[in-house]
Amino acid sequence: ILLEPADSYRQATLAALFFNSMIFLEIQGVLPHHCLFPFFSPVMYYHPLYMFSLSVVFTTTLYFSVYMATSITTRLRSREQELVELKESLELSNRELTDVHEHRSKFILKVEHELKAPLAAIQSLITVLLSSFSGELSPKVSELLGRAEKRTHVLLEMIGELLELSRMQIADHSFEKQPLELAQVVEKQLELLRSQAEEKS
Repeated sequence: ILLEPADSYRQATLAALFFNSMIFLEIQGVLPHHCLFPFFSPVMYYHPLYMFSLSVVFTTTLYFSVYMATSITTRLRSREQELVELKESLELSNRELTDVHEHRSKFILKVEHELKAPLAAIQSLITVLLSSFSGELSPKVSELLGRAEKRTHVLLEMIGELLELSRMQIADHSFEKQPLELAQVVEKQLELLRSQAEEKS
């Protein structure tokens, strides 16, 4: 099994020649015959037809065994080569996906930074207006500016969370599961939707 098919057939041919040579020498009386299993008369082992049949059966069985072994080995090696190629293909795909994921995370990080700066400036400006000109602004304007400040604050929090998530993904950080306050999340969304509905009405 460990040999190449050609080497296996060479070994089988050598074994067949050795066995047939022993049979020929026994028939000629050069080598004595030692009967290990006395099922047949010792005279049979000197009969040419019987010895020829024995030679044919042995040689045929030997070559058939080599054929079966080499066929199985060839198929196993072919499957092994396919598995190696599949492994290399999967590793290449994994590297490509990792690169794409890394580029995507870096792009998101850059976009989030670009969004955070103007939103922070808008929030600062609204805070200045509310703190410095609170007495000069009408109640309606103050209410609108307050809503705008809350929205920019929520957006800045969301961007900060996205930035942190992108950093963790780039650094291949392992995430830990934590309990989520669902009521708090729903309340925030309802507050945002409530402000939008009041503006449209």
